Amino acid sequence: MTFNIHNGINWNGKYDLDGIIEFIHKVQPDLAGIQEVSCYWSRKTRFQHMEGIFAEKLRLYTYFSAAFSRGKKGLFGNLVLSKYPFINGWTERLPGNLEPRNFIVVQLQIKGVRFNFLTTHLGLSGVERLGQAEKILRFGVQLGNPLIIAGDFNENEYGPGVSLLKEHWVKHTQTPRLGTVRSRKNIIGPEIDMILTTPDLSVNNLTIFDNFLSDHLPVVADLELKTSWTEIAGANIYL
Repeated sequence: MTFNIHNGINWNGKYDLDGIIEFIHKVQPDLAGIQEVSCYWSRKTRFQHMEGIFAEKLRLYTYFSAAFSRGKKGLFGNLVLSKYPFINGWTERLPGNLEPRNFIVVQLQIKGVRFNFLTTHLGLSGVERLGQAEKILRFGVQLGNPLIIAGDFNENEYGPGVSLLKEHWVKHTQTPRLGTVRSRKNIIGPEIDMILTTPDLSVNNLTIFDNFLSDHLPVVADLELKTSWTEIAGANIYL
């Protein structure tokens, strides 16, 4: 799953972290990249520690990294949810001057296979997104296979950053196509929340859920590993 939760604020402008948690619990993803997650952020979010609430209520492993902060304790960034414990985890800052951005990478073992999972939220300009995609590419190719990249890319698949990533990884699409961001006029706009993978992962099903839990629509993919585990299992390869 990839889901930009809009800091827990639903499309109607109300804080509804419980609704988001209920949705994720219903879908039961093995892995989820969640963007716009905060801890101790504002009165609107009740100064809640979202990572801790996700972990407690969903009983999942969590890996949170703040892209930026405010005040003494306020944090805002990306979160990974997983049914499986993490072997390794990294956070990398992304280049750009408009807003601080980062990406998270985790490694985990699923039935003896080492999986790599990356989630991110790219920046607000095409030039920044291209530079950010270049850094993700440099890091991602070192991780090897299988790799899942899930995030809010702030551009469609023909934008400069996503176009670069598509030269190396496969972007999966729902049929018929549906956008992933909803305007204030209740118009679903472009598909900017995406899941990409290395070619050894095929998609059995991809669904964009048309709900009002955020200004973004969550994307969920059922992925199947096509390569024998004997060809990829082993020690961690990122140095």
